Amino acid sequence: MKKKKKEKTMQMEINLPSELIIEILLRLPVKSLTRFKAGSFFNGAIHWVAERYGSSVNVIVVFDLMERKLFEMPLPDGFDHDLEDFGLWIFGEFLSLWVVDYDNHLVEIWVMKEYKLHSSWTKTLVIRAKRGIPFYKPVCRTKSGDIIGKDYIGKDHDRLVKYNDKGQRLEYLYIDRYANELAMYTESLFSLPGELGASSRR
Repeated sequence: MKKKKKEKTMQMEINLPSELIIEILLRLPVKSLTRFKAGSFFNGAIHWVAERYGSSVNVIVVFDLMERKLFEMPLPDGFDHDLEDFGLWIFGEFLSLWVVDYDNHLVEIWVMKEYKLHSSWTKTLVIRAKRGIPFYKPVCRTKSGDIIGKDYIGKDHDRLVKYNDKGQRLEYLYIDRYANELAMYTESLFSLPGELGASSRR
């Protein structure tokens, strides 16, 4: 019986002292801070999708809050999409990606079934809507399995739309395009570790 090879999932790792992290954040102008996108908190770390500096390779950037380490995780093999066409979210109990296929009017959902294991990326769901979903971007998944997302449809307004896992539109709500920003959150008693948390309370 052949031994299973251990997969290499982290391509880069940077250890940052908490004092340096705080100093960087304090020196950023407010304008820069407001441009930050909300990351996805999962398994004690914050995750973002980004393009690796100096290349056209897209990766998941992870900051582990307990270990205070910054590292990368690769996207699924063959996942060749522009940054504006996909996003990161938590789908059920998994770190997940959604990607919009504008040509075929569908949204694909990928999940990492085993955290940090690259080969566990699996395409689990494809949403196809009868009228097409050319600008639909998922935001969250309900306990019943329905997917709620934002649909960019008009000049001055968008819609929050709920689909089931068969791509059938269940309901929608119009919202103002220029007066909304969506981010999912879960209330938690989790506190920042060590000096980082203490400094933020000063």
